Amino acid sequence: MERAVPILPADDLATAKAFYVDGLGFQVTFEASEDGHTGLLGLARGSIELTIDCPMDGHGRNA
Repeated sequence: MERAVPILPADDLATAKAFYVDGLGFQVTFEASEDGHTGLLGLARGSIELTIDCPMDGHGRNA
């Protein structure tokens, strides 16, 4: 079975992490950030997987 993992934009990685992990119960699968506020964050909950990209220049809100 193939799986698509959406990449969602965020304004602040720490805020997004708090929302998805603390608020919605996702688990962090990977985190690539030097300052905790920009970078990439991989999340999973059950069979759902997401990637958060901050900032997502040229895509999403900035398209």
